[in-house]
Amino acid sequence: MKKLILIPFMVVISTLITIGCDPSESLEYDIVNNTPIDLKLHFVSNLIYSEIPNNDKIVKILSNEVYNDETGNNNLGLGQAMLSFTDFDSIYITNLSDKVLKVYKENIVGKNIYNIDDYWSVRKTSKNHFEYTYEITNEDIKE
Repeated sequence: MKKLILIPFMVVISTLITIGCDPSESLEYDIVNNTPIDLKLHFVSNLIYSEIPNNDKIVKILSNEVYNDETGNNNLGLGQAMLSFTDFDSIYITNLSDKVLKVYKENIVGKNIYNIDDYWSVRKTSKNHFEYTYEITNEDIKE
């Protein structure tokens, strides 16, 4: 009787272990500065950066350079890791003197860093890894 109970139990345990061993999904994103000037990108979030003055993370991207961010595990089990900036109140671009050149907010019409589907390129580099790329061009910083 013990063997009859033990065999189904072992099958269930081995199935759970197999399911639990699937590698998690990951993604990374690149923001390319295809402009002739050096830029700073400000990611503003009262939620994420509440302990930082001005609630923002600032990233410097030199002219014709790339900022890369690997975000690791994301949306585990959904079939594709998805990039989203909805936790940010705004994202804005300045020159190195902090002159604001462009402000992005989630619902702004036109070229927008928040609009992943229309303005980002996505490349699947392996079974569970995705690379997203956004290009900042003169269109983004024109006055």
